[in-house]
Amino acid sequence: MATTKTQVPSIPAIPKNEREAEAFNNSIKEILEVRLGRRGDPKDRAVTLRELIDSGLAKELLDNPFDPNAGAGVTDFASSSTFVDGKLDDTNDLTAPPTPTGLAASAGTTKIILNWNFAQISNLAHTEVWRSSDNNLSNAVRHDTTEAFVWVDSVDPGDEFYYWIRHVTTAGIFSQFAGSVNATTVLIAGTKIAADAITETKIADDAITTPKILTNAVTSNSIASATITAGNIGANQLTSASGIFGTLDASEMSITNLNASNITTGTLDAGEISVINLSAGSITSGNMTADRITAGSLNVAGKAVTGSVGTVVASASVTDSQIPDDIGVHNYLTTYWASSPFHAFGTDYVHIPTDTSGNKTQVGWTTPNWTDSAGGSATKKFIVTGSLNATGQLVGDGRAENLTAIAVRQTTSATGYQSSTASDFILSTSIVRAAGDHVLGSVILTGVVDLLPNTTYYAWLFHGISDYGPTGSSNGGAGSAMITVQGLGI
Repeated sequence: MATTKTQVPSIPAIPKNEREAEAFNNSIKEILEVRLGRRGDPKDRAVTLRELIDSGLAKELLDNPFDPNAGAGVTDFASSSTFVDGKLDDTNDLTAPPTPTGLAASAGTTKIILNWNFAQISNLAHTEVWRSSDNNLSNAVRHDTTEAFVWVDSVDPGDEFYYWIRHVTTAGIFSQFAGSVNATTVLIAGTKIAADAITETKIADDAITTPKILTNAVTSNSIASATITAGNIGANQLTSASGIFGTLDASEMSITNLNASNITTGTLDAGEISVINLSAGSITSGNMTADRITAGSLNVAGKAVTGSVGTVVASASVTDSQIPDDIGVHNYLTTYWASSPFHAFGTDYVHIPTDTSGNKTQVGWTTPNWTDSAGGSATKKFIVTGSLNATGQLVGDGRAENLTAIAVRQTTSATGYQSSTASDFILSTSIVRAAGDHVLGSVILTGVVDLLPNTTYYAWLFHGISDYGPTGSSNGGAGSAMITVQGLGI
């Protein structure tokens, strides 16, 4: 009766980047664990030649070693070796192992991956990995040893290293070096900058603009005394709650624009006010009561816009149930037109498109302070749309080289997109253009998010492109970009 077979994955292709390296390593780990008997059905465990000889099932192999990879050449299982207590002893085999073959290197963001061909050596102890910052073996140092044929080096973004490897037998005999191969990790954005790494001496004079300052970051302790003058205070920005005042003499003041919002109830005597022209737009709901209207003096017919009054309730006041709920529809829009669009030739950066003034394609907004029917806070659905007019033409070199993405996060920081934590974002979606020679065009990304009331959010639109065509052309980037946020009221 046949036994149930453990599903063992095939060996995947050599990884080309850090993301593929993780999947590659997991597959190799699963294969090794099955063959070592640490996972799956024990019947799938690999049996070594030594176990066959020691068990008595293959004693003839002591005198007649064979090649388990038929057709690949003879494997010398017992060359210059002896047997101690019936077991193969390789410690006295002084034969130099063959030079490693198939050495290759690939890089991700913070990882460089080396791989080489599996060595058909019975007495292989390990393989040494040597590394140098330049292509000179005399400057290299032994960085690590491994018993596998895949090795991963953890480095910083933008690092370039050269590598050599050699095999070492159980008798301590070295092979010739194989190499060199080199790889460079991808440079990334400011999320990898260490805290407190940027000091005052690293910032140029007049380099920090208003968009770079976090809201509420500048406090009174950071402002020198007597430095803020009237010319630095915007209109309608200074209220009574903003300062400590003594007695104001009317003769010392020139009033050019006094509106109702500047007058606190109870501070003006009606006998001191002469009303010349009072329009309906100047009357706030709730400030004029029914006892202020003379019977028969309010002519609704012919004075109201059709549908603006609604149902008039007789012998009862208007209740909350008769007032339609705020549907919570709100639009937030930012648009940039780049007459000199950015382009990132030959890099893997993902940029936020900017206009010629340096403004990024991003939008921040604070939702209205709505409540649910029970009086508590509840989320409402919003549609976030990002659109971009990509310009230029790609060169068909086999890579997907055009990426557009949009992300939304609950934050008060315009630079909140720098977070590397995926759970910080309530929306993250992107599209990658297929490789090949073709002219770029418009891209539209959209998503539905649930937002809280009276909460600040930011949305960012990203765009990355490399290898424009034709050769030598700089005609590429983003001709226009736009973000729209629309509340659905549900």
